Parts: sequence; structure tokens; C-alpha cells
Amino acid sequence: MPGPKFTSLPQARWSRNGRTRICDIVDVADRGASRIGTEVTVGGWVKTRRAQKSMVFIQLNDGTTKSNLQLIAEPGTAAFDDLRREAATGACVRATGKIVKSGGRNQVIDFVVTEAKVMGGVDSTVYPLAKKAHKLETLRDMLHLRPRSFFFAAVTRVRNACAYATHQFFQSRGFNYIHTPLITSSDCEGAGEMFQVTTMLSDAKPVPRTKEGTIDFSKDFFSGPANLTVSGQLQVESFSISMGDVYTFGPTFRAEDSHTSRHLAEFWMIEPEIACVPRRGQPLVPVGAAVASPFLAMLCCAVLCCAVLCCVATGLRTWMTT
Repeated sequence: MPGPKFTSLPQARWSRNGRTRICDIVDVADRGASRIGTEVTVGGWVKTRRAQKSMVFIQLNDGTTKSNLQLIAEPGTAAFDDLRREAATGACVRATGKIVKSGGRNQVIDFVVTEAKVMGGVDSTVYPLAKKAHKLETLRDMLHLRPRSFFFAAVTRVRNACAYATHQFFQSRGFNYIHTPLITSSDCEGAGEMFQVTTMLSDAKPVPRTKEGTIDFSKDFFSGPANLTVSGQLQVESFSISMGDVYTFGPTFRAEDSHTSRHLAEFWMIEPEIACVPRRGQPLVPVGAAVASPFLAMLCCAVLCCAVLCCVATGLRTWMTT
């Protein structure tokens, strides 16, 4: 039975409990003008807030786009006091209101709030992400918050596009996706230095040793040496000789003692295996080229489409700023 065919992104959107994604409002050709006069519910995190006696302005972003949606709360509404008091930068807000024509420059619409709830407050005195751009070294010290930076959000969208295109390419050609183990005793033909996995390192107990003085791995969790995989090739080859065309796409680990930009301790690797290829000396079809060339073309197309969508919606100059 052939595998599923993936030809395009699914068009159906699930309801999200009545919430509309901000990208579906502003990342369209008319930048939201067609929604003027309609009532919608949005949810996201406050990028900036400007509170005045007569009005509260909030730039809200839900992670689906680089673009923010400007929320306006006026006195007399139930949301005004809550947003003025609690909706600091970084807070999570869900709001219902009406899309109106904006009176500001360089923007088409505003969102006038009629009802809002601060679902997660933030102490603005300690929240570390400011409106300004942050260096990558700074973002590394706040792993739980760095996805909120526009830089990491953009990188994540590109990775998502690459992963989707990878599966789409192989699935549409009848390949089976194989999950290979992350913990293994194989070094896969010495592909690289390996991270060791053990449960024997404990302050309470000494590391068990044999009579010869070497580490006694028989006392370890797996009763032998175990490591993080450097490649899923060995395991996926066994599936290839029983299921035909297969591929694995997952994390691999290399423990080379190098801390340069050219070395990654963890990365995702794509490894296809194709069965029944002619032996040496027989007419050989260039199978590798037949797979690699269209795959790279599709991957580049996916990345460019993702980048173009981001750039068109928000402007190339500001796409990668925080």
C-alpha cells in the first residue's frame, strides 16, 4: 500500500476556541482592510504597551507573524483598567473587539477592544526582553523566552518549512519514514566521536570496575556501553532490505572537542536508503542524483517561500530584527 501523498498545506483551520490568528488578519494583501467593521477575538503576548489616562495602546503578537496588531482600549470599557494596570510587556492577553480603520501612519487597521482578559501577568521590572534588539549571546541566557524574539521565531519558521518539505518530498515518492533510536551501542562506522549515556555517575556510589580496573558496564542500565547516535544509517539500512525505499530524519550527536561555528554537537540529519539498485558492472542509474537534485530544489523553494511571506508582510529591512 503506497504511503500518503502530501501535495499542499491543509486548508482547513481548527477553531482555536473562537480565536483568530493575527497573521490571518494582517498578513494578507489588503493588510486587514477587508475585515474593517468585523468583530474578532485574538490572543497573544504584549510586545509594547503605552498607557495614557484617556487610552491604552498595546502591540500584540501571537507568534504566527512578525507583524503586531495594535490594540486600543478606551475608558468606559471593562478592559481598560485591567489592560492599563496588568498588561505589561510580556503579558499574555486574550481580547475581543472590532477592527477599525487606523488613523495612524503606515498602518491600515486598529483593534478597538471591547472585552479583554490578562491570562498571564508579568512583572515589568524583571521581564528581560525589551523592545530593542538583543544580541544572540544575551538570548542564550534566557532559553525559555528567546522564542519570543523575532529572530528565533523567524529561524523556527524556516526550520518548520524545511522539515515539512523534507517529509513531503519523500512521502510523495513512496518512501517510508523510519524512527531510528537515539541511544545506541553502534558507532556507525566511526562517523564521529560519541556522547556516552550512563547511569553510573553518582556522588553516592563509586563507578563499578572490573578486576582489570576498567569500567564495568555490565552494572550499567543497558548492561553495556551506550551512546547518543551519530547516525541512523545502520538501523535504516535493515529496514531498506525489507521495506524498500525508506528514510530517517532525526537528531544526531557528535562529541568532537570543537566549539567553533563549524561544529554542531546536535543536528538533524536526513538519510534515505533505496533498495534494488544495480550492482557494480551493470548499467547504473544515477539514483543519488535523481533524489538529491529535486530534493534540494524543493527545500530551497520551501525556504524561499517562507522568507518571502515574512518579508512581504513586514518589510525586508525589519524581518530579522528583534
